[in-house]
Amino acid sequence: MTIEERRQREKEQRRTAIVDAAERVFFAKGFDQATVDEIADCAELSKGTLYLYFDGKDDLYRAIIFRALKLLTTAFEKAIARHETGIEKVWAIGTEYVNFYREHPDYFDALIHYHGQKTETFYEHDPLKVLIDVVQEGIADGTIRSGLDPLKTAIILWGQTTGLLQIAFTMCEAIRDAYRVDPEEIISYYFDLTYHNLKAG
Repeated sequence: MTIEERRQREKEQRRTAIVDAAERVFFAKGFDQATVDEIADCAELSKGTLYLYFDGKDDLYRAIIFRALKLLTTAFEKAIARHETGIEKVWAIGTEYVNFYREHPDYFDALIHYHGQKTETFYEHDPLKVLIDVVQEGIADGTIRSGLDPLKTAIILWGQTTGLLQIAFTMCEAIRDAYRVDPEEIISYYFDLTYHNLKAG
């Protein structure tokens, strides 16, 4: 390994460590309450050194969002690779999205917060694009009913599922107490309802 390659590796390792520290601070305190000073302290760096890698809080948050989107997109791609038809792939994406919420709630909340504030799209890792493509595939292979607009259908599915997850898991006790229904049953019912609404024939 050359000196330049070693320096580049060390630079990437430090950048990763800074993002790791930013995650700990943002997830513990929230974006508005977190400060660059706290992130620098958590990373055991001076604030000046941190600014060599990131422009500030927004830039650090973008790095976290990039991680979340990469993780989610990769999970979707792996899930659909195990299925043949478009409608099966839509179901697989829905299942992975629920798993993502369960396993990475901080990333899920970060994505909701970020997209509520920004209009920027990370085209390199776009989970919605994966969903659009599989809806289109399902229409083409005859497993999803024709006449649907793939873009609009994917956006509606994304929005409905996101909202349902927020209700089911943040209000789970209230739903159980008031309506005597398990939120997990609601999610399963939603999946069945969506499947039959999309299914050709």
